[in-house]
Amino acid sequence: MQGEFCKIKLPHFDKEQEEAAEAWLINMNKYFQLYEYDHNLKERLAIFQLQGKVTLWWEEVKMVRGVREQNITWEKFQRYFKERYLTEHFYDEKAREFHDLCLGQQTMDEFITCFTSFLRYVPYIREEKAKV
Repeated sequence: MQGEFCKIKLPHFDKEQEEAAEAWLINMNKYFQLYEYDHNLKERLAIFQLQGKVTLWWEEVKMVRGVREQNITWEKFQRYFKERYLTEHFYDEKAREFHDLCLGQQTMDEFITCFTSFLRYVPYIREEKAKV
């Protein structure tokens, strides 16, 4: 079984789209749950997986904010990453899409899929359901 886990590759991130950024961050955290890396190694592995314009963004962060990769934590890296790729505007837009969702021409299965995918962007609804 352990040999199977060794075959799992770290995901790359090279797109500047919010959905891709969100999925990459989720997948990185899932990967780090499988393997116990030191905190300092997690962000270094993540930084290594950045490609294209995203690599340029990281170089700018280091230069402008005076970040040294040797001293950064995984939590701090995620904070910088979210500031750039998962903005409040992104989450507000997803919540708006959730509230604007209607059946329209979709099948019920398609509607349920959309509903559940947007549900994570409106935590106050999940919290209300848990109270009931």
